[in-house]
Amino acid sequence: MTSQRPSPSRNRATRRSLRILYHLQRHSDHHANPTVRYQALRDFAEAPVMPTGYAGMITLALFPPLWFRVMDQRVTEHYEGDLARANLAS
Repeated sequence: MTSQRPSPSRNRATRRSLRILYHLQRHSDHHANPTVRYQALRDFAEAPVMPTGYAGMITLALFPPLWFRVMDQRVTEHYEGDLARANLAS
């Protein structure tokens, strides 16, 4: 099994997320290594981080103009302004 890059996904590592969502906040490691058990998922410092927890992200998604205002800025910052590196087609 080869390890893939974790960057297409977002993390939110908080103690509450750990307990409630069974390490779901280690989302990027799950994408990089999908066969790893959730207890062993790691956090990647270079992976993007959500601006709020999962409940906040769901609420933000209910308002698309607000979602894009928040997330477009974060994507631009993550790629240091070089949007050619971002997968905008998916």
